[in-house]
Amino acid sequence: MKNRIAIVAIAATVALTGLAYVSNLAGATSPRVTSPPCAAASLVAKRGPANGTAGTIYYDLRLTNKGAAGCSLHVAVSAQPVVGPAHTPVGPSSRKIALAGRGGIVTLASHRGVANALYGVVEAGNYGATQCGARNADGVVLTLGAHRYYFALPTQQVCAKLASTTIAGFAPGP
Repeated sequence: MKNRIAIVAIAATVALTGLAYVSNLAGATSPRVTSPPCAAASLVAKRGPANGTAGTIYYDLRLTNKGAAGCSLHVAVSAQPVVGPAHTPVGPSSRKIALAGRGGIVTLASHRGVANALYGVVEAGNYGATQCGARNADGVVLTLGAHRYYFALPTQQVCAKLASTTIAGFAPGP
């Protein structure tokens, strides 16, 4: 009888320990405390390296927090190819694409925190001339809520009649 009671006590202890462990895991996914939204004045826009693949050139568009406090990017990003010093829009806004690990809230450390969005330019020649209506673009304007950031890019053709550019949300960056 003592052995049976000991086994029941051990089983109960194991079950409660497992329950506590699962409870801690659940707490890890509960709403997290984030830094306040980044102020436009504390962010510096800079283009990182470009990479080409299968008819698309991807640009790393970086925002660096130069502020004295950490902050978060809370809003969805949109991108518009542009041309000239007035940043005149060329064609439709970029299509949003989902990539693992991108999007959602990204927190930037003070004085040096970096987040990057991935901007893709599909080669205009991949589309028919009448379908595309190719025009030159030499930059992109990223919009985060009410804030806009300009990134200079090498002059390249984008479609004026359809979205031939893509944007993937922010991820913590180098």
